[in-house]
Amino acid sequence: MITAQPATGVIDDLRLMAALNYAARGWKIFPVHNPVLSASRPASCSCGKENCNSIGKHPRTKNGFQDATTDAEIIREWWERWPGANVAIPTGKVNGIIVLDEDLKHGGDQSLQEQIEKHGDLPFTIRAITGGGGSHTFFKHPGEAVPNSVGEDGWLKLAGLDIRGDGGYVCASPSQHASGRRYAWDDGQAPDEVELAPLPAWIMNRLRARLAPKPALTDQSPDQKGRYWLGQALAKAAPGSRNNVCLWMACQLRDNGVREDDAERIAREYAARVPQGSAPFTDHEAVSTVQSAYKTRARGPASRPPHGIRAHHTPLQPDQAEDQAYIIEDPAPLRLAEHYIDATARTNTGEITLRRYRQSFWRFSAGAYRQVSDETEDAGIYQHLDKLSTPKRNKEGSPTGDTVPLTVKAAVVREVRLALPSSGLLVDSSMPMPHWLDGRKSPNAADIVAFRNGLLDTSDYTQTGKTSLMPATPAWFKLRALSIRFRPSRRVSIVVGDG
Repeated sequence: MITAQPATGVIDDLRLMAALNYAARGWKIFPVHNPVLSASRPASCSCGKENCNSIGKHPRTKNGFQDATTDAEIIREWWERWPGANVAIPTGKVNGIIVLDEDLKHGGDQSLQEQIEKHGDLPFTIRAITGGGGSHTFFKHPGEAVPNSVGEDGWLKLAGLDIRGDGGYVCASPSQHASGRRYAWDDGQAPDEVELAPLPAWIMNRLRARLAPKPALTDQSPDQKGRYWLGQALAKAAPGSRNNVCLWMACQLRDNGVREDDAERIAREYAARVPQGSAPFTDHEAVSTVQSAYKTRARGPASRPPHGIRAHHTPLQPDQAEDQAYIIEDPAPLRLAEHYIDATARTNTGEITLRRYRQSFWRFSAGAYRQVSDETEDAGIYQHLDKLSTPKRNKEGSPTGDTVPLTVKAAVVREVRLALPSSGLLVDSSMPMPHWLDGRKSPNAADIVAFRNGLLDTSDYTQTGKTSLMPATPAWFKLRALSIRFRPSRRVSIVVGDG
C-alpha cells in the first residue's frame, strides 16, 4: 500500500510548527541535518559529505545541542535558513527527560522484551515510533547524573537498547529518517496526551550499579570487593532469578578471595535488598547458597581465548546458572555439548531455547527464533567451557580428589558445536512453518501470531473475541515475530486467511 505524503513545503511548515510547540511546553530544541532522498540512489545527508554515517541526525548549528533554545524568534530564524531541517530535542537535565532508545537493527526489540518479561511492561508515558521502526520512550529525569549508554558497551549492558541522558538528544516528530519514514508520536502517547513517567526501577538499578567506577579488584580490600559484587548482583536480580543471581554473586566473592563468613554477611544484605516478588528471599536461602558455592574450588579469571575464537559473545547471564556446576566428569564432546545446553539454552521448565535448523543455529527470543552464526555460538561455547574443571587423576586413572581446569582449544570448541545437533536440537525442515516442536495439535500453530508480550490464537480471537495471550514458548517454532505489543483494550481488526 502506498501512503500519500504531504508536499515538501507543508512538511517544512510542520517542522517549524512542531519546533515551536516543543519550545512552548518548555523543551529546548535545535535543528539537525535532514536526509536527501532520491529514487535513483541511496539516501544522502544535507551536510553534503559522502558516506555520512549520521544521515539526518547531526547538528546544523556550530555548538549542537548546546545551542538549544526555547526562543521562538531564534527557532524561526533557524527554519527560515534551513527549512528542511529535522527537529532535535536534547535529553538530560536540560529538558528534564531521559529516553530509552530501542534500535531494531541491533536487536533492541529482543532485549526490551526480555526485560519486560522479567520486570513487567514499561509504564505508560510519552512514546514515539522512530523512522527506523524502533521506539523512543520518554521518562522523567531522576535528578541525579544519567550518562548516555549505547548497547552492550554502555552501563545498561543491553544489545540494541540505548539511553539518551545528559548530553544526548533525539530526533522528534515530524523529522525524517534516512529510510524515508518519519518519526511520529505513538497513539495516545504524544507530549500533550500523557505525563512523563519515572524511570523504571530496573533501569535505575543498572544506572546506580554502573555509575560506580569499577575497582581494580586485585588491589581492593575484601569489603570493597564485596560491595562491588553486591551492587552488580542487585542490578541483575529479579523475581524468579534471585537464587541463581545470589549463587553467581557468591562465586564471584569466592573467586576474588572474600572469606566465607564475609560472603555470608553480604548475602544477608542481598536477601534484604533484592526484589521480593510473591515470596521473600530469606537469609537462610542466601547463606545456604554461599555455603554451596564455597564447597567448590575457587577459579581465577578466564584465560585469553584461543586463536580463531572471538570473545565478544554476550556473557552468560547469572539467571542461566553459569556457576552451578564447574566440574564435569566426562569431557567428551557430546557430554560437553549437553552441559552447554543445560547451562545456556534450557528454561526453568526444561524447554530448550537453542535449535539447529537448515544448517544454522537459532535461539529463542521475544516470541520467535533468531539466527545465530557459528562464530557467535563458538564464542559462547568457549566462554562456558573455560569455566569447567575435570577431576584430576593419578597414573592409574583414579581420581585424586582434586580438579584441573578443562583445556579449551579451538578444535575442542568446534567438536562441541558439531555435537550440539546430536543433543536433540535438530528441527525437521520438512515440516510446515510454523509448528509445535512438542507435537501438540491444538491450538493450530498456523493460527498463532507472536506479539512482543505473548502469543495470540487468532482463530479463538475472531470466533469468540477472547483476548488473553498465551505465554511465548520455545515449543512454538517460528523465525519471525511482530515487534509490537498486543493491547486487548484497543480496537483492532485481525484478518485470517486470504482476506
